[in-house]
Amino acid sequence: MDNILSISNVVNVTVTSTPLGIGEPNVNNVALFTHEPHTFQDAYQIYKSASSVMKDYGTDSRAYKMAANMFAQNPNMLSGGGQLIAVPLAEETTSATSGFCTTVDLTSNLAAIIALNSASLQVHSSAGVKQFDELDLTGASTAADLAALFQSSLDDFVTVTAVGNVLKFTDGTLGSSSLVAIDVFGTATGTDLYSAAYLNGAQSVLTAGTDAGSSYESLADGMARAKALINFTGVVTTLTMTGAQVKAAASSVQAEDAIFVYPFHESAELDATIKEIKDASQTKTRSLYYSAGEEEAFGMCGSYVGRMFSVDFAASNSTITANMKALANVLPDGGLTEATYQKAKDNGADAYPSYNGIPRTLSSGANSYFDRIYNQQQFKYALQTAGMNYLSSNTKIAQTTQGMDGLKAAFRKVCEQYVRNGYVAAGTWNSADKFGNPEDFMRNIEDFGFYIHSLPIGLQAQADREDRVAPTIQIAIKEAGAIHSVIVNVIAEP
Repeated sequence: MDNILSISNVVNVTVTSTPLGIGEPNVNNVALFTHEPHTFQDAYQIYKSASSVMKDYGTDSRAYKMAANMFAQNPNMLSGGGQLIAVPLAEETTSATSGFCTTVDLTSNLAAIIALNSASLQVHSSAGVKQFDELDLTGASTAADLAALFQSSLDDFVTVTAVGNVLKFTDGTLGSSSLVAIDVFGTATGTDLYSAAYLNGAQSVLTAGTDAGSSYESLADGMARAKALINFTGVVTTLTMTGAQVKAAASSVQAEDAIFVYPFHESAELDATIKEIKDASQTKTRSLYYSAGEEEAFGMCGSYVGRMFSVDFAASNSTITANMKALANVLPDGGLTEATYQKAKDNGADAYPSYNGIPRTLSSGANSYFDRIYNQQQFKYALQTAGMNYLSSNTKIAQTTQGMDGLKAAFRKVCEQYVRNGYVAAGTWNSADKFGNPEDFMRNIEDFGFYIHSLPIGLQAQADREDRVAPTIQIAIKEAGAIHSVIVNVIAEP
């Protein structure tokens, strides 16, 4: 049989697939943090219907009631490709502890204490009272030596230890009734160790014991844990939180790619927590005010979140403002007075008033507008994804003018899309902040709504070139904004 040679000896073809692009994180993914009982065992659960939440949490749960309001909105998170993610907060068990008493630092008094050959002290604990008198301390040279001498006189009534030059008296029992205190032994003949020249007992610190129990991780810790597992931007919770807890969560969220929405129902919070969040410029936290009651406020929060996290950024003219939207399953806030309405506006809370019988959302810009922060976050996601996909080449992106032009073109496509969806628009640049050629800057903003600039590749530092870092790309955009109110003046002539 004749040998047949492969055609690859003449024409050798290799087929290589282009790299698959990564998808953008979805700003409409909302995480609901809760410690309510649930049926699943995983670290989180994804939902695309309220009925699925009901099966896992039950109809009486706040998680279900909030979820039902989220999915009742039209459009809602699903319209923008998002989903609801329930994240159970981890339960943390704590053991019972003993009460204890610590002295001040005895460094300056140590020499005077160990010079005593007849010392007295009274100690109180959960077991009762015990004293020692005429105790010779001259054999001690350190605080640890003193602790050993005290222990020998008190037996196992309490445990005495030294932490540096601080003495610690620890009770032998556990729980909230466990305690220790040092006191004057009034009838003693020895020198009173309680006095300021020795143990300075009046300045000692008493710490009560604690009972065994359980608590849940903080919202900030829960967010950090969940962020490592799944992508989300919206953050809501079923927790009834104190003002301090809300502010702690707001502080954590401000450094993250997240938007925290929390409802308040007490008018005092308008001048307290809500105002403090605004004054701290924590723009990634959206405070809601709904005076009907706590459960009603959490229900309103569910409706608000479902409606606002709903934009399809790939569509045309799809971006929204949070203002003047109707919320399904929510009655207008009948307790919203002109005074509280104005405080909500002044202090950065969104509300749900009735305007002459027409229920609509109020979006306050005092702590920035919700939709502005929301749009900025998705725009950031889009730029990150476009840059990542462009750099994921089968070969390489050359560190040349051509390579930089291609990278900027990838970012330009994002800017053009955000013009189409209504977030960015041509207009007049009013800020003093500019870069690049001032004429090019102003013309591009006026004509297109955005301007992209980088220094020529030949001007970059050699160290950056050796590290294969591109010259910094600067992008200016003119946000389209939104009209929220209007004043109409009419002149009528008979």
